[in-house]
Amino acid sequence: MRAALLVSFAALLAACADQTGVLVQITSSDIAVPSEIDGLHIRARTPDGLMVDQTFAIRSSWPQSLLIRPTAGEALGELQVEVTGTIGGAFVVQRAVMSAFMPGQVRHLDVELSRACLGMVCGEYNDCVAGVCQGMTMPDAGPTPHDGGTDAAIVDDVGTDAGGDGGHDAGPDAAGPCAGATCVTNVVISEMSTYTSNEFVELYNRGASTADVSGCVVEYFQTGTWSGRGTIAAGTVLPSHGYLLLTNVGYAGMPAADQQLWNTGFADANAAVRIACSGTMLDLLGYGTGAMQHEGTPVPAIDASILATGSYERRAFADSTPATMSPPSGRDLTAGNGFDTDDNASDFLTRSVRDPQSSVSPHEPP
Repeated sequence: MRAALLVSFAALLAACADQTGVLVQITSSDIAVPSEIDGLHIRARTPDGLMVDQTFAIRSSWPQSLLIRPTAGEALGELQVEVTGTIGGAFVVQRAVMSAFMPGQVRHLDVELSRACLGMVCGEYNDCVAGVCQGMTMPDAGPTPHDGGTDAAIVDDVGTDAGGDGGHDAGPDAAGPCAGATCVTNVVISEMSTYTSNEFVELYNRGASTADVSGCVVEYFQTGTWSGRGTIAAGTVLPSHGYLLLTNVGYAGMPAADQQLWNTGFADANAAVRIACSGTMLDLLGYGTGAMQHEGTPVPAIDASILATGSYERRAFADSTPATMSPPSGRDLTAGNGFDTDDNASDFLTRSVRDPQSSVSPHEPP
């Protein structure tokens, strides 16, 4: 990891014609600092799939500003930014928005934290606007004007810092559905089986808008390097809270597969499967304590006694259990699979009887 590079805001503006980055300005018109929010947690995903993930104390009043910039040689394009306000380290409020790295431009991204969204957890890279969860939008105000302020931070792919800014006063982000492929980051692995002729990877769209997954790939890792298992067909879209069932060519389960993609199977333990689109990882499931690739901690491998019938399933909520997610009357049976903390052991549970869903299954909002 490299430390963040710090410059004065005035110096940044003087040189912004030669910079590429996104200047994030965070403010709130109805949440006080430091009595209600005393810290910020910034997560961002770059076009190359690299992550910024840093927490810092608020050093002054609203607004707070920081600059995220690409590293040398990094691809330009869409940048996903998640901002969480905290008090004493505890969750208070969260926003998730998009901008983009544009050559030679410092883009200006306003993030308004609203009291209407206090306590609302919309899931990874889903936004809360006026108390309603929705897919991310791009409220990008364009290139940053050269109009002064106090200080800011440059963030590379792994570091961050922040400071108050006395310039632009941010307003509410524009609401509305995200369009097409920009919604693909709401897609997660929702259930998976590794058993011989019933191998499958089920996908779920947690977002409020349709997600285009055309050309996304299923990839597998056990040792060495990731290997492709199949490419999702052109024109494939997931409706909001809908499912897609991807399987091996020998799949004999029910419901029928939406797409049969691979011949070479998955190991039953100590391996990983991920979904990637245009070189960006959407989601990864590492299973078995010996898995070398995983999010957080890998989920324990399915016990051999239930391997033939069992599966890994993403929880609907933090307190979901196999019983609450199972028929005939489990509390979370039709509540989707949207719980995501980027920790496989926390996000997934083990089912003794798998229950895959496909594009013809009912949609399941949380």
